[in-house]
Amino acid sequence: MVVIECPHCEEHIELEDDASGTFECPHCDGEFEWGDDETDSEMFQNYNHIDHDHFLANPIAKIAVGSTFASILGLIGIFSGLGPILIGVFFSELGAGGLGGIFIVIGLFLMLIGAAGIALGILIAKGKLWALVTGFVISIIGIILQIISWAVSEDECVDVDVMTLGCTETLSPPFPFLGVFIFLLLAGSTGALLFHPSGRSEFR
Repeated sequence: MVVIECPHCEEHIELEDDASGTFECPHCDGEFEWGDDETDSEMFQNYNHIDHDHFLANPIAKIAVGSTFASILGLIGIFSGLGPILIGVFFSELGAGGLGGIFIVIGLFLMLIGAAGIALGILIAKGKLWALVTGFVISIIGIILQIISWAVSEDECVDVDVMTLGCTETLSPPFPFLGVFIFLLLAGSTGALLFHPSGRSEFR
């Protein structure tokens, strides 16, 4: 039982714990409402459903995902391409123009991939469905490549026997947590928009 005060005469009234609806005060015959027709769990589920759908159907969601995709792919392309270009310039200065040219071409190619990622992120933000699908596939491929490259990489020699020139101590490469996390973030955000009806409705 629950004891409440009548809103009209302020006398105490006893009601059942799960009582809800319109009641009549036994003291002053005044009518009042108490409780709710929806249970707490139903209200919580409905709130979560509405809030989740509202966020994914909001145009801001695709803009945020597209901007994130463009920023991450752009940075990856710039930083991965900058190293080979600098190495190529260094070799060219030493007179090894052919080898330097190869490194420069590789660096420019990596930067071109980054530029393509930026363009793809912009198209995702504009609501292009094919760009969203492509972005999701690229993210999954990125995760797979990170894991494969770690799995096939050889242990690094950290100590060499001077007499035999043999390696006496090796160090296994660390798991690429950062790379996998980044591509998981991209896959999760693009996948949420792609596979949820509310998110996909913003794309054409």
